[in-house]
Amino acid sequence: MSDDEALVKKKVLIRSSADNAENLLCFPLLHALRNAFEGLEIDVLVDEGNFNVFKLLPFKVNCYEVPKKKSSFAGIHHFSYNLNEVFNVDYFFDLKGDFKGAFFGITFNAHERIGFATGFNKFFLTKKVEMKGRPHSDVDYLKLLATISDIEFTEKVAGVKIEKPLIPKIRLVEEGENEVSIPAPVKKNSYILVMADKLSLSAEQNKLWLDFFDCFIDEKFAIYFEKIEVEEDKLEKDTLLSFIGELDDRNKYIPIPDLTPETFKTIALEATTIVTNEKWAGLLGAYLGCKAYTFTSGGASFSLEHFAVSPELVLTRSSIPTKVLGSIENTAIDNMTDLVDIIQGLK
Repeated sequence: MSDDEALVKKKVLIRSSADNAENLLCFPLLHALRNAFEGLEIDVLVDEGNFNVFKLLPFKVNCYEVPKKKSSFAGIHHFSYNLNEVFNVDYFFDLKGDFKGAFFGITFNAHERIGFATGFNKFFLTKKVEMKGRPHSDVDYLKLLATISDIEFTEKVAGVKIEKPLIPKIRLVEEGENEVSIPAPVKKNSYILVMADKLSLSAEQNKLWLDFFDCFIDEKFAIYFEKIEVEEDKLEKDTLLSFIGELDDRNKYIPIPDLTPETFKTIALEATTIVTNEKWAGLLGAYLGCKAYTFTSGGASFSLEHFAVSPELVLTRSSIPTKVLGSIENTAIDNMTDLVDIIQGLK
C-alpha cells in the first residue's frame, strides 16, 4: 500500500461473529486498521440481542443490529439495501465465517471482501486466509489485515489507559504471635465482579459457584448471571435472587439484574477482580485492564499476543479447580481455596 493510498479516507464494514469471544479477538485488528488508514470509518454489523462489545472500543465505530428475521438471503439483501449510509464500502471483513456472513459483502457492494475460507464462503471472498476450524488467537485476525496492507502491527491494545501492573498489594497484620498476609484494599468500596451463565441449568456450575463463595469471609460481590432464554424475564430475576438467598450472610451480595456495555465498563473498573465462566467476559475485562479469571472445563485457551492484559484461565474437573493457565506461568492447584488464595494475592 502506497502513502497516497493510506491518506485516502476508507470505509470498513465488519460482519461480527455471534461469539463475542471471537469478536474480542479481532480488537487488535480494528486498532491496526485505524493505524493503517487515516480517518478510517468503521461500521459493524451485530446480531440482534447480542451483547455489543464493540461499544467499548476507545474509538468511534458505527454499530447496526441485524434483525433475526433478516437471516435469510432475501432478508440480508433487504437489510443491506435499506442501510444506505453503509453502502459502497472499501473493505468488508467477514468474522462470521459462513456462507451468509460472506454474502453481506456482496449486498453492501464491498470492493474487497476479506475473511477466513472455511467452506463455500470462499466463493464470496476476494481475499481469503485458509483456516481449519475457528480462529483462536488475535494473530489469526491480523492475518486478514496482511491481505490488504504490509504494515506490521506490534502494539499491545487496551480499552483504557494501563498505568501500572495489576498486582494486589499485601499488608501484614498481627494475629496473636504470628504475622498473617492479607490483601490490602485496592479501591474504596471495591468488590469482586462475578459473571456466570446457565446457573439454573447445570448442577455442576451451581456447585462450583457455591464452593467459590464459601471460601470468602466479609467480601463484597457484584453478581450477574447471563440471561436464560425463558418466556418471562421475571423467572430469570427470581432465579438470581433465589440463588443469592441460598448463600450465607458472611459476605455481601449485590445482584445485577441487567447489564449493558456501558454499565459493564463502570462496574468492571470498580472491581478488584472479575471471576467468570464466560470466556468473552474474561477477555473483555482484560481488555479494560482488569484482572480476570475464567473457569473452563476445556484445555483450549486463546493465544493473546496483542492484549496489554491477558485473562487467567482456570481449568476445572467436576467443578474442582485443577490448574491456573496464567499469562506468565501455569500453576497447579488442588481445590477452590488454592484458587482464592491466588486471587487474593496470598499464593
